[in-house]
Amino acid sequence: MQPFRIEPQLPPQAFRTHALLQPLRTHWRNATCPEVDCPRYVNGWKTVLGMNDQDGQNAAAWIRTMSGLRFTEKVTGPFEITFEFPAGQLCRTATPRTRSATVRRSAVRR
Repeated sequence: MQPFRIEPQLPPQAFRTHALLQPLRTHWRNATCPEVDCPRYVNGWKTVLGMNDQDGQNAAAWIRTMSGLRFTEKVTGPFEITFEFPAGQLCRTATPRTRSATVRRSAVRR
């Protein structure tokens, strides 16, 4: 079955394709979590670590001693610890981006 399509009245050469160009370098900038209402910043988050391997132990040690974040720590299993971070802190998982005030460029293709 063919999808519904209105048959064009003109040949393909009569049409143009328009595009808005927004390169990262010129049209986007790094933002802060409060600016973009980052869900982790607004609501807080949990990190669950398995303590049966060196990676989990190293991550837990980093959170406790180096992160500078506020948290509560709960043992949630025989080899598992859950860190709960309250709202209002930067989660450091990614750099949020927002559009800059740069004027958008457009391109026309035939």
